[in-house]
Amino acid sequence: MDVNRRITEMFGYQREELIGRSGVIDMVVEEESRPIVLHHMQTGSTDAYEAKVRRRDGTRFLVELQARNFDYQGRTVRVVSVHESQCGSGRRRVEAERGADEVVNG
Repeated sequence: MDVNRRITEMFGYQREELIGRSGVIDMVVEEESRPIVLHHMQTGSTDAYEAKVRRRDGTRFLVELQARNFDYQGRTVRVVSVHESQCGSGRRRVEAERGADEVVNG
């Protein structure tokens, strides 16, 4: 596993603390979000989803993840894009508005 500088800034860990660790999910993903993260990993899903995570200092926040499996040097690796989610905006807001519109205009 490797990480870029932005991930180290986002989570507050040094690169060396994250690389090659099997427990990274336990380090940064909140317990309630682990099942969905593991499901996406195990199924190879490419769908975007949100998860609750925490920084090294304990600060909790919401991220949007999207991943894809690739063959790399004879191994399957998973490349993950992580963005801080803007609570109440983006896809969730659109989905909520769409749901409200369906209820009103049914």
